[in-house]
Amino acid sequence: MNGFYANCEETVRDIKKKACSYDYVRFSYADINGICRAKIVPSRNVEAILKSGGIGLCSAILLLDASSNYVPLPYLEADGYPDCHVFPGEGTFSPCPWSGNDNFNIAEVLCSFHWRGTLRYLEADPRALCLKMTKKLEQKLSVECYNAFEYEFVLFDKKKEKAAFDGKDICATLVFKEVEELHYLIDKRLLNADVNVQTLQVEYGPGQNEIVIEPRFGITGADAAFRLKSCVKETSAEMGYHATFMSKPFETDVVTNSGHWNHSLWDDRGNNVMYDPSKPTGLSELAMWWIGGICAHAPALCAIICPTTNCYRRIVPGTWAPCNIGWGIDRRDLMLRVKTGTKNNTYIECRSASSAANPYLVMAAMIAAGLDGIENKIQPPDEGTIFQRLPLSLQEALDALDADEVLKSAMGDEFILWYRQAKRECDCKTQNFEDEKNMYLKLI
Repeated sequence: MNGFYANCEETVRDIKKKACSYDYVRFSYADINGICRAKIVPSRNVEAILKSGGIGLCSAILLLDASSNYVPLPYLEADGYPDCHVFPGEGTFSPCPWSGNDNFNIAEVLCSFHWRGTLRYLEADPRALCLKMTKKLEQKLSVECYNAFEYEFVLFDKKKEKAAFDGKDICATLVFKEVEELHYLIDKRLLNADVNVQTLQVEYGPGQNEIVIEPRFGITGADAAFRLKSCVKETSAEMGYHATFMSKPFETDVVTNSGHWNHSLWDDRGNNVMYDPSKPTGLSELAMWWIGGICAHAPALCAIICPTTNCYRRIVPGTWAPCNIGWGIDRRDLMLRVKTGTKNNTYIECRSASSAANPYLVMAAMIAAGLDGIENKIQPPDEGTIFQRLPLSLQEALDALDADEVLKSAMGDEFILWYRQAKRECDCKTQNFEDEKNMYLKLI
């Protein structure tokens, strides 16, 4: 095989060797909304499935909305809903200690979709799209993206049907004590899956928590974020909580959940190419163009990094989420907060991204915008100034995406068609907070 599945024979050998130590293997994938879905395979059957090209799944399953309703897509209907195959990504085999309730030994592989009987991957598949963009970055600039997500989420006590704790006592150890057993178990399980948690804390709202993970190179940063979300939701359920990454799970309270994406670019000689100590800002010319590209495409990016109608309840004054496009050194009030100082701590934090966003799509879209900035030497707005406001609704953001030919071309026609259909046909039809809660609270 060649192309996207060039390393599949090596992947088969690797998984075959490791799977025999486990009872079951989860073939997991991220749907359009970033929800973890999977087929579970007894380890005795893994080799046969891999040799057959992966697990067959109806192509429509990738396009479910956040309530698991099917989103109609005419050309799929016309073709009779053909199968796709999900096949594991190279190097994604890992223990999955948040599954099995300590009674069974479970492993997980992270998969991408390809059309059955072909080597062509499904361009609407979030992980495949993210991998395409990371490879494009490497090919064009000979750099890798060193990146990590920091996620806020809210815990509900399932028995009491209310937030796990009250108040907005950020970092208060007495409040953390109420949920520390859960946090420590999440950390232990993630470490077992090679996801290194840097910090744990309670945040600025009822039931709100934050977990920050260590940066990784390339798509493994998004893989780690995807696994973090799964671990948090599944471990919380096991411990009597419900965890949600929904942007604003309370209609009246100020609490909103962010999913900040931190990133820098590094070459193969160990240089952070965003860092230039000779510049007043400490940022290289390349970094400035990268910022310029993101700012130029920010309205369209908003449709990806703030992908639900509920997200736009977060982008309002007084919620700690920036409402305006711009950048600044260590500024929290603009879309891009830039940290500088040394080679190792110079990076860009996208503060507009919602916790509800699909990490693979955040990474793919941001790379597409940054690359355009570098290729066309787009100058950013002046530091600390407001370039323009962010969209006020998902509908407005989708209109901006429709008008952004550069971003659409980078993300691919198939993805844009599927994504636009999912968002316009389902998300944009929510009428009020109760509709949003019914759609997003459970699985996001």
